[in-house]
Amino acid sequence: MARRGIRNILGMHSAARHAAVLLCAGTWLGFSGGCTVGQPAGLGRTLTLQEPALGATYYVYLPVDYRESGPPHPVVVTFHGMKPFDSPTAQIREWQSEADRYGYIVLAPTLRVSALGSPLPLPDVSGALRDDERSSLSAMDEVFRTTHADPGAVLATSWSYGGYVAHYMVNRHPDRFSCLAVKQSNFNAALLTDATVPAYVDKPLAVFYTTNDFRICREESQEAALWYARRGFDVTFARFEGRGHERTPGPAASFFARSCGARAKSPPWELAFLQVVDPVTLSDVEPAVANLATPTDAVPRARPDASPAATEASAKTAPTREGPHDPSVLSVRAHLAQQPPEATSHATDALPLRTEPLPGSGPKPAAPAPGPEVNVISISAGPVISVAPLTVTFRAFVPPALREGSLYQWSVDDRPLSRATSGQATLSEPGDYTLRLTVTDRAGREYTATKPLTVLERAQPEQR
Repeated sequence: MARRGIRNILGMHSAARHAAVLLCAGTWLGFSGGCTVGQPAGLGRTLTLQEPALGATYYVYLPVDYRESGPPHPVVVTFHGMKPFDSPTAQIREWQSEADRYGYIVLAPTLRVSALGSPLPLPDVSGALRDDERSSLSAMDEVFRTTHADPGAVLATSWSYGGYVAHYMVNRHPDRFSCLAVKQSNFNAALLTDATVPAYVDKPLAVFYTTNDFRICREESQEAALWYARRGFDVTFARFEGRGHERTPGPAASFFARSCGARAKSPPWELAFLQVVDPVTLSDVEPAVANLATPTDAVPRARPDASPAATEASAKTAPTREGPHDPSVLSVRAHLAQQPPEATSHATDALPLRTEPLPGSGPKPAAPAPGPEVNVISISAGPVISVAPLTVTFRAFVPPALREGSLYQWSVDDRPLSRATSGQATLSEPGDYTLRLTVTDRAGREYTATKPLTVLERAQPEQR
């Protein structure tokens, strides 16, 4: 009897704490305008539909240039936050201008789990979440059946509480999504399974948050980045200075465009007014796995063992921007360090990078064979996306057995930068670039690592 009374008291305290969180959230959002939609309205069409599996309502936005022929449209599936602070219709309004900019079809399912009074954090896979899973998949099927949508180019995105659903959906159905980019979103690893990780570890993934966001959103965004980094994902992790719990679809839209090949019809003005900064310290992530940032201090730290996931993974090279670059837009200040420190514990806005020796490197002369851990090099670079000019700081992480006698060559889109182990480059012309490091060991074997960079045009306010 006493034990039941204790449970009841603890339950009442938990309920009171949860109610206080929601009350504070509602008050803060009311004053900050976080629940309002500040993005410009689009010129396309919004449809209110009902999926057949559970009869759940969902909303579809067709961009202004929607067409029934030619290349199919990429699809954005956006999962809304907790009602009444967010809704599927608010998500549609939030994404309209980005959909028009890139030609996206936007799908916003109605979620049961994102209801006022739902537990925060969401502790486990509930019946409501499973219902949302079924209805969302059914709505996606209907979109692909009735519109000229591309099932091979599908972004899962979210705002706030909808992050629980976005992470869960991609984790449970990696074959249905090509990209994940969440913003100011919640995360709980208890909702995910490691069994499906190999099915989407190579897909582009981004976690965005803001410096003035709710503490739970900031902390769970960091937890999400760590969860993915430890499993070998190439995750972009970035925070935006001076912003609160606001709607920021621009970073997710631009990130998705890079993976699906969509072209912006107008400058991404929202990104132009955001400042990308280095994310907070993630002290327990291995640099070779998480591709951590150059430390802001010079104190070396002990480095843990390399992750097998990073050792076994293969190289990925992002598309480079088209056309030659004007040499005048690139300046380099190479650091004179001869070897990188063996440790660091700061993260960049882009995390892991998986690499492998370049093919066709010729016969391997007799030389001391490096251990298995030598098969991986990695680089850190940050920031990787910003308005012009972008000054990126880069650093090499090379296993100790590979360092002696090795040569380093940094380049941007095959234009040589530096032969040091770290340095800086300034890019002033808008466009997409690829930062590349090639390490040649004493035996003549080459190892390469790359990092995509994006320089955004600085738009004027009237372009909104």
